[in-house]
Amino acid sequence: HTHTHTHTHPHTHNACMWCCLQQLNFYLENRDPVGATVLHVAILCSSFEVAKYLIRTYGRPLVRQPYHTSPASPYEGESALHLAIVKGQFEIAKMLVQYGADVNASATGSFFDQDTGVDKGIHFGSTPLHFAVCEGNLRMVEYLLNHNADATLPVRQPITSCVCMCVCMRACMRACVCV
Repeated sequence: HTHTHTHTHPHTHNACMWCCLQQLNFYLENRDPVGATVLHVAILCSSFEVAKYLIRTYGRPLVRQPYHTSPASPYEGESALHLAIVKGQFEIAKMLVQYGADVNASATGSFFDQDTGVDKGIHFGSTPLHFAVCEGNLRMVEYLLNHNADATLPVRQPITSCVCMCVCMRACMRACVCV
């Protein structure tokens, strides 16, 4: 397959760019059926360069949008930061925090409910710190704590990040380190 460069009329190129921008604006202003933004989808699909572009270009207003629908999505409240942590993307997570992601955002959807959630055996808690703890990502835990993550916020019941860490570490790493 070879690529042949052909000269196109500038108006044709501008029309194409306008069309692409209109499509991007549509996705920036709308969500998928479960409440995901275009940034959530980029991270979920491991399109990390696209995610970085979206973060740099649209910044805080996009970064701070959690999953949201009416009625509530099973993923209600989950943020791009939660997703970056689950995907193990430390650099994306750092970038999100630098652009204003809420380090104490709470994922409240039914998917995250330990008793009724889809993956009853897997419980990530509700904040990015809970997610990092349950992923066993100590580097991310330290980063979040250094950026004002609140380790005293409960998961759902009166369980804090420390208790969550102990449970998850025992299950995942056979060690208990409370920070």
